[in-house]
Amino acid sequence: MVSVSKSGCATQSATKLVSVTGCSSQLAVTNKPSFDTFDYQPITSNLNAWPEYDNTVHRGVAIGEKVTLRNSQIEIQVWKNFGGAVAHVSVPYGPNKINQNDWGRGLATTIYRGGRTRQIESQNKDIQTAWAQAWGTTASGGGVGNNPIQIGDTYDNPAVVVQMGYTANMIYTKSVMMNWAVRNDPTDVILEQWVWLDGPAARVKVKMTHNRVMDQTAYEARSNEYPNFIVNAAYKYNAHVGPSGNIEYLTGWNQTPVPNGENWCAMVTDASPAAQGVGLWRPGFYSTSQFRYAPSDHDGEDPNSPYAFLANPAVYSVANQSIIWDWNGTYYNEYAVLVGSAQTIRSWANAQADPRNTLAWKFNSKNGRGWFHYGKAVDTGYPTPDTGIEVTPISGGTFVDIHWPRVAIAASSVSSLYIRYKASSTWPTSNVLKAGRIGQAANEYDGQQAAVNLVCDNTWRTVQIPVSSISGWSGKIQNVQLTTLSVPAGAKLAIQWINTVNADPEP
Repeated sequence: MVSVSKSGCATQSATKLVSVTGCSSQLAVTNKPSFDTFDYQPITSNLNAWPEYDNTVHRGVAIGEKVTLRNSQIEIQVWKNFGGAVAHVSVPYGPNKINQNDWGRGLATTIYRGGRTRQIESQNKDIQTAWAQAWGTTASGGGVGNNPIQIGDTYDNPAVVVQMGYTANMIYTKSVMMNWAVRNDPTDVILEQWVWLDGPAARVKVKMTHNRVMDQTAYEARSNEYPNFIVNAAYKYNAHVGPSGNIEYLTGWNQTPVPNGENWCAMVTDASPAAQGVGLWRPGFYSTSQFRYAPSDHDGEDPNSPYAFLANPAVYSVANQSIIWDWNGTYYNEYAVLVGSAQTIRSWANAQADPRNTLAWKFNSKNGRGWFHYGKAVDTGYPTPDTGIEVTPISGGTFVDIHWPRVAIAASSVSSLYIRYKASSTWPTSNVLKAGRIGQAANEYDGQQAAVNLVCDNTWRTVQIPVSSISGWSGKIQNVQLTTLSVPAGAKLAIQWINTVNADPEP
């Protein structure tokens, strides 16, 4: 506020928002967890000045403008015509390991938001029925539903990069995510990306800003490709850590999610720890899957071919993550892609901290709800109140599940969970906490549970749950959920924090 005065006149005041350059985040940041200290500021050096042009023809057009980062261990390229995604990954000056046959391939963020497929239904844009009819439904919003993709759409329209900047060490892009199944249907989601090299890895930070004013419904979480990771046909073995604690190899092609005992996978040429390929690491990456395009076609299976990245045969791997997408939310993510053997990729990944491998969370505007999500319930949306999430059933009389994000935590390290909660008088007092080990399906851990008896009087309380008494609480825990049956309409359960000790994790 500025106040001014003049002799003989009353003092006048006015409030004006002033932009100040040279400062980092001036306003309170929401949905950005406390452990994430990255600044997320755009790079304005070399603004929109793409330094390279690639004449290689891809589906009738040149790859076009790009920028490269390279050290002695890895090379990455960001391509303008591919939504500013990391479109090339290789050893220095080597052939691209990332498949780019169409604008749904590559290494990129792909999300499933629910709701109708088109952004604006009245525009009546073409929908690719092969996608709209997926999963047995043709209704508006059926199949993939509203499906923002970083790279482009199924009709070969790339996502538009609206800003790019780079330094000698980092590349920044800002793009408009495309709606995969609809012809030339830019979404409301703005994706910003920062990429830099770290030894054998390229680190990627992502910020997504949603503004889905045309559909503000709160939809339940679906599994997202966070990111998708589609490689050339030669890299046909998904190496990851299974329930045994050892490296296992996916060789099937049905894209069924499998548990990940560590937060990485590697796509390699053979079922051997020494096999070479390309790896993906992400905090909280505890589920992966694999699919093969054109399994009977052997084009592009030579790992040394400079053009294998253009071939149709490819291996589609995913870092799965269930997330609730608020219509107006801002979301942050990070991952890394690296080259080397399965064993070296594992060693690098295990040297990284994973702040998301935790059963504890503080629910507030800064941290948001994290990757917690619900079955048959919604909360108050974005931003999360500083008093915590408040969950209510979508319709009365059904069950409500509150799911923790997948983890890989030694059961022996946790004896109790503590939940700081406030339940309305109509919320059922009898609840159960279920827990499953890595490798257990939901029906296999359905009986592995502890009773959770709540006092429902609209007062903040803390409940202790002795999880070590749960039958099956052993090995490494991956899935945890709180289940309540027959929740009446309008009942509310607020949660301020969850911890493994009786204390606020972020006082």
